[in-house]
Amino acid sequence: MEEERRNVVRWEVNQPAEITVDEECARGIPCTIKDISIEGMCVSLPRRIFPEALSRINVGLSDALQFRTDTSVAWSEETEQNCCYGLCFNGIDDTRKDRICNYIENNFPGELRKQWWKDIP
Repeated sequence: MEEERRNVVRWEVNQPAEITVDEECARGIPCTIKDISIEGMCVSLPRRIFPEALSRINVGLSDALQFRTDTSVAWSEETEQNCCYGLCFNGIDDTRKDRICNYIENNFPGELRKQWWKDIP
């Protein structure tokens, strides 16, 4: 089993979402957010996207959580069904961090209870 190297725990959500990679596009790309934290997320897309296209995205995870952020691709994995990308948020502000935490608290309280101790040194 690979050792976890993240500083902040990611919460499993496995929720349908939509990301927009180009401000000009009216429609986003349907995807699944597999997990998310205040530092990044894992997104599963139905097709391959160049990592550079994911450098600035709009994330729409239901009406409850929508935000725009700069990202970098930490890793990617391609299967026959989809492409998964591990994205790191670059310079996400405290307001967006609070919105992510509130979304998890309101929609997945079990995730917080299950992993609260992992950030304790």
